[in-house]
Parts: sequence; C-alpha cells; structure tokens
Amino acid sequence: MHWFPDVLRKFSSRSTRESGLRLDMGERALNFPQKEFNKFLSSLNQEDFICYPSEEDYESLKERIAALEGISSSFVNLSFGSDQAIKNIFDLCAQPQGEVVINDPSFPMYKVYADMFKMKCVTVGYEPSLDFNLKGMLDRLGPNTSFVILTNPNSPFGAIKSLDDIAFLCKELADRDICLLVDEAYIDFGGESAVSLITTYDNLFICKTFSKAWGAAGARCGYIVSSPFNILQLEKIRPSFPLTGATLRYLNFLLQHPQFKEQYVKEILEEKNKIKKNIDSRFSVKYGNVNWIHINDVDDNIFLDKLLQSHKISYKNGLTIPYDQRKNWIRLGIKPGISDFLNTR
Repeated sequence: MHWFPDVLRKFSSRSTRESGLRLDMGERALNFPQKEFNKFLSSLNQEDFICYPSEEDYESLKERIAALEGISSSFVNLSFGSDQAIKNIFDLCAQPQGEVVINDPSFPMYKVYADMFKMKCVTVGYEPSLDFNLKGMLDRLGPNTSFVILTNPNSPFGAIKSLDDIAFLCKELADRDICLLVDEAYIDFGGESAVSLITTYDNLFICKTFSKAWGAAGARCGYIVSSPFNILQLEKIRPSFPLTGATLRYLNFLLQHPQFKEQYVKEILEEKNKIKKNIDSRFSVKYGNVNWIHINDVDDNIFLDKLLQSHKISYKNGLTIPYDQRKNWIRLGIKPGISDFLNTR
C-alpha cells in the first residue's frame, strides 16, 4: 500500500454559509435573485441526477466556454473544480525527484500535490509591495525544475502580472523546456487573461474556475485552456465523467446570464473603492485584485474580531502579512455595505 507521510492537509471549518455573512472563502457573498434562481431550479429533471452525462453535454459546455474565451473548444479541458485541474497538470508534468516553483504563501493545494507526487516545492517570496519580480522566480529554476506555477492575480494578496510579463516568462521557460501553469482564479477582478498567448506558447497552461466571480463554488467546475495537443493529453487522464448533470445545468444557466457575474464584479470593485475612501484611520488595509481585503487595526484586531463575531460573520483570522509583525490579520470578503460596517464604532 502506498502512503503519503509527507502530505499535510488542513481543512477549513466555517461558522455560516448564510447570504451576506459568508465572507471567508472567496465565494459570491450574496445569493442570486430568487426569481431568477427559481428558473434554474425549474430546468432540473430527474435524469440530471439519475443518469451519467453524455459526451455531447460536455462538448456543448466546452463550446460555450470557448465562445466566452474567444477560442475553439479544442483548447478547453473540463475538470471537477480548479484544484482538480491543477492536479491534472501535476499528473501531466511531474517528474520523479522534480521541482515545482511557486510563490510562498500561495494556494495550499500546490504544496499538497507536490508532496503527493514526491516533488520539491521551490518557493519565491514576496517583496514589501506583496508582489515579486520575475527575475527572482527565474533565479529559482534549476536542472530538476518540471514546471512553474504563477497565480495571476496572485493569491492571497492580489498583485497582477501583465500580459507582457507572462509572455516573457513563457519564452524564458520554453527555452529551458519548462511548462508554465497560470492560475487565473481571480482574473475577473483585475488584470488581463493570458488566453491570447496559448497559440504562441505550447508550454502554457491556464487554469480557470467558476467558483469565484461566477458564483458556482458548490457546483465544482474548473477548466484548463492550452494548446490542442496539450488538451488531448489532459483528456487522456480525465475522469470518465468530470462534471455532474446538475453542474452542467447550472453552468449553462450562468453562461446564459453573464449579467449576474458582471454585476457582481462591478459591485465588488465599487465597494472596494468605498473602503479606500472611507476606512477609519485605526485600520490598516491591504488591497488586491481579488474579492477580499486583508485588514488589521491598531490593537491587532481585538476590536474587529469582536465586531465580526457579534454579527455572526464568517471570515479568516490569525493570518500574517510579510514584513508586518502583527499576528492576527483578517481576510474579509467584500460585499455591498461592508465599507459602512467597518466604520461601526
């Protein structure tokens, strides 16, 4: 039997999933209008739960996604959430005793998958701006580097690399026969997607998700965009049925109503600007191109912890920020009205 003694997993509990209070997981904080959501519910039937989806169902969804991205469906591979998509890249690119270059901190599953595949994580730290320069990442490459992961906007701080930056990185890595995975989970909140580069760089994989801006975290759907040859390889290792019938229905509903996502992103950006303009001076706030902020007060969040808990809001606390001595930074999701709430005394 094969064990994983080096794999360390941490699972998050949460106090609520109630609309307006779930500010801990980067999800859509508010429910959809009930009238519109009821239209989706009325479209479901027993076969969506009893029967396996057909390949035609998957191809139809890939065509919708491809139209959204302005590409052919031969560039799209579906997966059960973006974390499954990332694992598939490890399946495809990992080499025995190989190395993967990532930021630290970053999405925890990068390290989990590296440990599962017996790979070494070579980490690149952040500068005081909570960004990093690409030269620092290139300096970490070695003879055993299998691939590089770039989260753009980065997680958890939300800094952006430009399309020129990503093209430069693709070229530098291609010259070394190294692949690049760009994780664009939060690209809807700022930055330019690298999808336009996939016809130029065969070593580029782009991971996207419906969990954040689209409001489908519970449906579990991610996808990879890459060259048709790379997609063919990913199709060989995909599960027999990568998405459920109910998930297919829900995603088609969302793609037929893109205004829901567009309005949500608009509200997040507007609320973030309100926080910047109105935040009380007792708070320190770190902003990024994501749908949350990092926040601390002059007393290391003694006040804010009590305020959030008294309103039964679910959030992340006990976090640290590079180059800051405080130990209880809070990561708080953004929703309409949160700027006024933070100024509550």
